[in-house]
Amino acid sequence: MYGKQYEGAHREAASGVGFAAEGINKEKSAETLGLSVNMVTTHLANAERRFGEYERYLALEEKNNQIVDIDLTRGELEMIVYAICEYQQALIRQAHYNVKTEWRGRLPFGASLSQTLSEKIQMKIYGRVVLRSILGEDSDKNKPSDGEA
Repeated sequence: MYGKQYEGAHREAASGVGFAAEGINKEKSAETLGLSVNMVTTHLANAERRFGEYERYLALEEKNNQIVDIDLTRGELEMIVYAICEYQQALIRQAHYNVKTEWRGRLPFGASLSQTLSEKIQMKIYGRVVLRSILGEDSDKNKPSDGEA
């Protein structure tokens, strides 16, 4: 019973954020919603914190999606591909150690990101994907295709 009352109060207090945006003070918001001033204050603080977190997330996402122009040699890119493969292997070992069953659906986001990065680099170097990722659907399991390394 307490849980349902709290959920209802939580939703009502969330509308207190709307009151704050309209310039209505906390006391009036609390009275209108039938909540304590402390509860309205807490919910407003939580909402402000979440908005701040989301704004920081969006800024970081925008920064991480910017294209960077770095002069790298073909050999340096190949080293990066092999380092990514090692990183993927470490992720798989950790996931397998933690799960001990089917690990493919339990890998962190970095696993799919590393696979995409590896494939993009290989397309730039070779014009095709040479090292198949163990994370993908292929059964090649990181074997070079057509005898290339």
